Amino acid sequence: MGNLRKITVEPVMFLCFAGLYYYQLVRDTGIYRQFCVEKFSPNENLTDLTTICGQQRAILSNFSDSTALSSDLEEDQVQKRATLIIMILSLAVITPAMISDLILSALSDRFGRKVIILIGIGGTLVSILPLIAYFTFPNTVPLYSVIGGNLVAGVSGSLAIVLVDKIE
Repeated sequence: MGNLRKITVEPVMFLCFAGLYYYQLVRDTGIYRQFCVEKFSPNENLTDLTTICGQQRAILSNFSDSTALSSDLEEDQVQKRATLIIMILSLAVITPAMISDLILSALSDRFGRKVIILIGIGGTLVSILPLIAYFTFPNTVPLYSVIGGNLVAGVSGSLAIVLVDKIE
């Protein structure tokens, strides 16, 4: 237990931001894939990790140019929908975090940095749970729960509070 007190903030920050990068990569790819499944094969229960949009394009492009063009337009619709949702998810974190970071950084003077940093990390971890549920049970869990999870991360300061408290 004595060695845990010697851990500095820098390794924790590195691990948090590395995890955030991989989280966003998986989130964006997973949302795009889920929308592809909804668009191209809504009745199938897919367990493999192949890209449905790419498979659909390859199958349809063998028939005719007009069918391939139709597939391109449908894939563009999927990309637009996924991009819109990803932007909404980002705004759901950033907007409340701008306000809560000001409040939480002021509270860090009273309660210390560690408590406030743990609140930000905890809120980020809680925000991942709806995303896991959405990818595991896509027909049951609504996408709005993922947006709600991101709002929780934003209110807790998200990982931006780690930077704010480190700079002080």
